[in-house]
Amino acid sequence: MAGYMDQYHTHPDEMRNAPRQKQNELMNKQIASFEKLVQHGISKFSKERLHRMLTEIAPTDRRLTSFRDLRNLVENIGKSRKSSQTDTDITTISKYFNSFFNDIEHLKKMKSHFDERIYSVLYEFFYDPVVEDIITSKKDFDTGTSQTKRKSEILKRLNRFALADQTLSAAAFEELLQECEELAKTMSELKEVDEQWQMLLDDDDIDGNVFDDESGQELAPFANFKHFEHIFRFVPDVLGKSYNATVLGKRWWVSSEKVYNLLHRDTESRENDNTKTNGVVSDGESSLPDEDEGVDEDEDGEEEELLNMSGNEADDEIGHNDDETMKSSDSEMSRYSITDLEDRLRELLVNINKHEEDLKLQRKDLTRLLSREERVTKLAGSLEETVNTRETVLQQIRILTNRKDHMIERIGKYKKDTKQYRDLRDRKSVV
Repeated sequence: MAGYMDQYHTHPDEMRNAPRQKQNELMNKQIASFEKLVQHGISKFSKERLHRMLTEIAPTDRRLTSFRDLRNLVENIGKSRKSSQTDTDITTISKYFNSFFNDIEHLKKMKSHFDERIYSVLYEFFYDPVVEDIITSKKDFDTGTSQTKRKSEILKRLNRFALADQTLSAAAFEELLQECEELAKTMSELKEVDEQWQMLLDDDDIDGNVFDDESGQELAPFANFKHFEHIFRFVPDVLGKSYNATVLGKRWWVSSEKVYNLLHRDTESRENDNTKTNGVVSDGESSLPDEDEGVDEDEDGEEEELLNMSGNEADDEIGHNDDETMKSSDSEMSRYSITDLEDRLRELLVNINKHEEDLKLQRKDLTRLLSREERVTKLAGSLEETVNTRETVLQQIRILTNRKDHMIERIGKYKKDTKQYRDLRDRKSVV
């Protein structure tokens, strides 16, 4: 666990001035590292054990909604122990919650790592403000209208330079626009998740309003937890937000790379065409070429190599044509998707094994309870038999008592020292 926390692939010193491919590799490693960290937490955390411990310590007459109150309960557990709790029980509960509080601090460090090593890096290296310009000014890009000042400014930002007598391809811009809108949507979703995630971790008082529905569904199999629901739901919800943030961060990265490829594909094509016209650049308006325009072939019938438009040295050259670049990008994204599916499969297998162990424990508990029920049934039968015997004995005692009283009454009617008196007296002693 600590190993994942120490992995800082996207350090600014590594990312700045690195080729785009290298930046992608570093971001891929960082997201994968954080995802493993989250999956490790999900697989190791036991809701069943936390439920048992909270049941032992939480009072039922009030709601437990803050870690401050929970700490007070743990610190004073010896004073407010239940009659059924032994010294060993108290020690076990105290040790568990000390570890639990350490886990909460660990979750806070995880959030800090995500913000520093993924979220801020996405903003710095995988976001171009031109995305917002494209979205907000899409009405200006109706290819049936003439060039506007606003349109010219946006195109210059897209192209980095102006080319004469070219118009923007509607199909090319529509593809770019859709990808920019998808990226903006993902950014908005991640911002919301990140803010709610931070709100949960900022205060000892837990705000139940920022819990996700998914964490509530995870608690459905449990009973009698309403009075400590905020504490019980906290870790599953934070881990859920951590995982959702990882998914959205990966989606942001992939989407931004698609936008990057679309922008640079068109710019590289135009730069190549411009080179073929002796590098002459007029003062006219610039725009993206039509998608139908292909890349010219050289004398040998092979497409010539395209330079990326950042102007870097030869090691930054893109040695592929437009189609190959897109295929490479699609292949790379497919590889990341396959890796994601493999990680999810491993996570599912871990969870299945964990639940199988829980099932074994529950079966043992059920067997023990059934054995107890059988013994209780036998004891109930024995008790009923004892009660019946007692009633029979009491009935016999009442009959003998009545006979004795009757005998005493008859003795009183005879004079002492007579034969009848002596006979009755002897019979009385027998009774």
